[in-house]
Parts: sequence; C-alpha cells; structure tokens
Amino acid sequence: MYAGETGRCVGDAGAVLAPGGEIPDGPGRHDAPTGGAGIALHTHDCPESVTVLEGDAVVEIDGTEHHVTRFDTTYVPAGMPHRFRNASATEPMRILWIHATVDVTRTMVETGVTARGDAEHHEAAAEKRG
Repeated sequence: MYAGETGRCVGDAGAVLAPGGEIPDGPGRHDAPTGGAGIALHTHDCPESVTVLEGDAVVEIDGTEHHVTRFDTTYVPAGMPHRFRNASATEPMRILWIHATVDVTRTMVETGVTARGDAEHHEAAAEKRG
C-alpha cells in the first residue's frame, strides 16, 4: 500500500473503539462513542498503521476520506494529517493501531499542540486509580 491507501489485512487482535467517550485506555486502544465521534485531525512523528477489527469507520488521510471496514488496514506516513471516526450511529468499532516507535508524539492540527503518545495512557490510568 502507498500513503493514504487502504487495503485488506487478515488477522485479529484486541483493541476497542466503542460507545462511551473519547478515553484512551492503553497502547493501541482508543474508546470513542458511535455516530461519527473520534479523535480530531492530527499527525505523528512516525508512521502509523491502523487495522479495523470490527465495525465501520471513515478515515481521513491528507484530506481524502475513505470508508473502511473489518480487516481493512491503513498506512499513514509520519507528518501526514489523519483521523478515524466511527461510521455507525449505533454500533461499536474495534481498531488496532501500531506506531513505528514507542516514543511517538501526536500533534493536533487545529491547535498545533504536541504531546507524547504515552502521556494520555498515563493520565487515563491515574484517573482509573482515583
């Protein structure tokens, strides 16, 4: 596949995108409600691959939207704006994402704010502990 293209991938793993809020819960997992919700347009400092494990999504990569479904996989080069959102108003979506480094950063396109990828996971874990 080339940048911004989607393709088929056979396999299964466990990462959940389900109804309930935009709360990351560990590496490779991102929780978001149904009905088009998802993370805002952003970039990373390394390549990223995302596989849809269940449900339907709309992925925007560099300004072009693609409809993706179970076992479709995307490749996003470093620095390319992208986002995923759940295409269903009623059904959850499961995705698995893999970054090319454990030291990934995410820069939000709208604000220019950059944060370490693991920072949100530490925050979510702290909130769970109370």
